[in-house]
Amino acid sequence: MVYEAEPLEPDLEIKATNYRRSLEPLIDEIKINLQLMNIKDLDNDGLLEPKSDLSQKLSYELGKFYSWLHESGYDPLVSYYLKRFNTETDYMYDFKIEDPVNTLLIKTKIMLLD
Repeated sequence: MVYEAEPLEPDLEIKATNYRRSLEPLIDEIKINLQLMNIKDLDNDGLLEPKSDLSQKLSYELGKFYSWLHESGYDPLVSYYLKRFNTETDYMYDFKIEDPVNTLLIKTKIMLLD
């Protein structure tokens, strides 16, 4: 999903490109483990969900948001989650309910890296 997102605003696209590049060691590690049929903890798993002050502040909203995002079900509070993301980041990422799912996901991932 993060590789399928439509191009973002130029300053956000730079962050998104850097995030995608940062995932390459994790992708390589997963490929190697699959080829060798290794089942073990990933050395680079911190790239999947970076820990930040913001992720702690928004832990409830992020959990609900990810559930909504991946299930495509109805959640009457999704506008609230996006508003919280925007408020906490001074609208730097400009989350909108109309954004495609892939765009919302990449914005969320790069938001948590800052």
